[in-house]
Amino acid sequence: MSTEGEKKEEKPASEGKKKKRVVVVPPCPPSVATAYLVLKATVLSVAGVSMDDATTSAMQNTFLRDKAPTGKFGIGLGKKLGCGALQLPEVAAEQDELLDAIQTAANRMISENVHIATYQMTKAEAVATFGASVLNASHKKTKDGDKIKVCVMKDLVVAVPPSVPFASTGAITSVSVERGANASSISCGKKARKAEMTIYYRVIEKDADQAALSEVADSVPKDIDLNELKQVKIRSPEGNEFQHVAEERAVEAEKA
Repeated sequence: MSTEGEKKEEKPASEGKKKKRVVVVPPCPPSVATAYLVLKATVLSVAGVSMDDATTSAMQNTFLRDKAPTGKFGIGLGKKLGCGALQLPEVAAEQDELLDAIQTAANRMISENVHIATYQMTKAEAVATFGASVLNASHKKTKDGDKIKVCVMKDLVVAVPPSVPFASTGAITSVSVERGANASSISCGKKARKAEMTIYYRVIEKDADQAALSEVADSVPKDIDLNELKQVKIRSPEGNEFQHVAEERAVEAEKA
């Protein structure tokens, strides 16, 4: 019990409370974001998948762990042997050949220096303009009014990248689709729960000082045509070549 003249010591409101730890995650390098767009484009074009039928996982920030320009993401392609014009192979050696075709297509796209347009809009506007497939799993908790950036590569891909990419694909030298344990893989067939392709990639960069980032516009042109991207058809020479070889194998197998 306090006597007159004594003062109680009052503790500050913040004393005794633990401070919340704030983790600052470095942004995804533009080279990794550029390669992400290129590889998503090549997976869909080589496999002949409509943009409306594919689902995309959130990109794993492997560049933090690897301390190198790498990334990893998955694309859901329906069930069994996929939802595209190209049937996904179940044999491991043929799956490796398909990943080779995707890598070749990606590096061709890089050498063609394709322009990348970037638009800022709300999530609701993006879905209304391009469809829900433009999003990836990281946007599940995003509110409709939240701003996101959508990138368009004409007749190749429309997607939300992990960060603002370069203004064109030629700003990076090349990409490699990595193989081995916990790397790139293809899951498909009767025993698989779903058809899916996982792409783990590494970027060979150019001098970053020489490359400009894609300019972010606030309005989307009304003449963007998505018809080509919505077709279930192979949209790359590498995909056509892979299908041709697969058909020849099937003919030889029937003769045997």
